Amino acid sequence: MQMATELDKPVSLQALADATGLIFDRTLLPEKVVGQAWLISKSRVVTLASSVSNYADAPWALIVKFPHPDLTYSSKTITLHPDFNKREARNYYLAQANVQLYQMPVLDNDIATITLDPELSAPTPDKVAELNRALSLPFAISNQDLSGVMRSGEAPNIIQSALMTGRSGLLTMVDSRNIPFARVAIKSGRLVKAIFEQLSNELAICELVWRKPAGNFVFQVQDQFHWPEIPEISVPTEQLATEAARRSQELPRVIEMLGGPETRFQRAAGQADFKEMNPQQRWVAERLWPCLDGFVPLSKLAERVPSDTYTILKTLWEMRGNGLVSVNTTAPFAMSGQLGPVLIPAQDLEVSIWDPLTAFYLDPCSGAPACEQGHFLGAGKVLQAKILVHNIPLPPHLHGAAVLKEGRLIGIHNGPFPLRPGQPPPPMPLYQMMWIGALNDLGAKRLRATTE
Repeated sequence: MQMATELDKPVSLQALADATGLIFDRTLLPEKVVGQAWLISKSRVVTLASSVSNYADAPWALIVKFPHPDLTYSSKTITLHPDFNKREARNYYLAQANVQLYQMPVLDNDIATITLDPELSAPTPDKVAELNRALSLPFAISNQDLSGVMRSGEAPNIIQSALMTGRSGLLTMVDSRNIPFARVAIKSGRLVKAIFEQLSNELAICELVWRKPAGNFVFQVQDQFHWPEIPEISVPTEQLATEAARRSQELPRVIEMLGGPETRFQRAAGQADFKEMNPQQRWVAERLWPCLDGFVPLSKLAERVPSDTYTILKTLWEMRGNGLVSVNTTAPFAMSGQLGPVLIPAQDLEVSIWDPLTAFYLDPCSGAPACEQGHFLGAGKVLQAKILVHNIPLPPHLHGAAVLKEGRLIGIHNGPFPLRPGQPPPPMPLYQMMWIGALNDLGAKRLRATTE
C-alpha cells in the first residue's frame, strides 16, 4: 500500500478524502470498523452490501465518520441491492464459530447505500441487547466444558487454569456476540498452537497478554477447530508465559519513551537499509517501514504489521536511534468541518479494456488516504454485466475501495475475481468490482417490485 499523493484527473486527493468515510459499529467497545463509504449526495453514501447487511434492520447501530473533515453521522436507513445474497453473507458470518476467517467472500450485487442523519442520539440498552442476540454466534457448551466471564487482564489466569486441568482441548475466547478473537490449543499441560486476531503461536500469546481483552471463554475437551497451517509452538510453556508477562510489563515504559500511544511517526529518509538488524527485527522493520506515514499512532501499529506490539515498538526505537524516522508534529487531518464534493456516479462514462484506473480508500486503521493504479479488464461474467474486472493491487484484507476513471466514480472494489473450476490462473492477479450503475437497481420502483 502506498500513501496517495496525486490523482490522475480532476478530483484532488483532499477532495476525495473529505468525501470518504469509515463505517463503525458503535454498539461495540471499542467501536469496530465494518466498511468504507463514499458520498454520492448530500445525505447518502454508497458502500458494499456485505459490509452492512447484518445491520439492514438495525441501521441505528452504525455511524459514518469522515476523519478528514472531522464529521460524524448516524445511519438512518440502509438499502441493499435487491439481488444481494443476504443468506450467503449470513452463512459466512456464522462460520466464524469454527473456522478462522480472514477475508470477506466475493459476492455478486455487492452494493448498498446508507442515508445519513446528523443527529447522533445514543441507542437504548434494550435495542443494543436485541442486536447482540441477533448477531450472536451459536456456541455449544457442554456440562464438562470449563467456561465463564473473562475480565480485562484475566487471559493469563484463564490459560493457566486450562493448563492445570491436565486435559487436552481448545480454549476459545469470544466477545459479547460469541465471535471468537483468540484460540489456544492445549495438549497434556502445554500450549500447542494459538491464534489471536492475525497473529499465531508465540506472538499471539504475547499480544494477548498485552492487549488484555475482555469477553467470555470456554475450554472444550474436544478440538473442533479447523486450524490453519501453522507449526506447533516451540518455546516451553512456562518460558513463553514468563516472556509474555515481561513484555507486557515493559511496554508502558517503551511507549512513554516513544512519546505516548497517540504519537505518530514518519519516515525521515526515502530509503532504508535494515541489513545490520538481526533477522527477526529486519523482518519486522521491512514491514513497518511503509506504515510510518505520519498517520498511524503507536497504539495501532500492531493492526498494520504482523507482529506483536513489543517487537514492533522495539524495532521502531532502533529505527529512531538510527535517524530513519521522526515524530510527525503536524495534525494528520485538516478537520475543516466541511464534507468534500459529492462523487457523482459515472454511469454513462465509456470504459474500454486497459483504460487506466485508480482505486482510492482510507486506511481503516489510521484514516490515511491511499490510492493504487491499475487497468480495466472488461466484464467478469457473461450474464452479469454489473461485475467488472480490474488488476489494481489492493491490500487483501481491505473491504472496499472506490474505483475511478479520470477522477469519476465507476465502481466499488469487492475482492479477488473468483476463477471457474479448472480455469488456468491468469498471468496477473485479477480483482472484481461492482459497476456503479448497479445503483439504478436500488431505486424505489425496483425495490418495491422486488418486495412485492
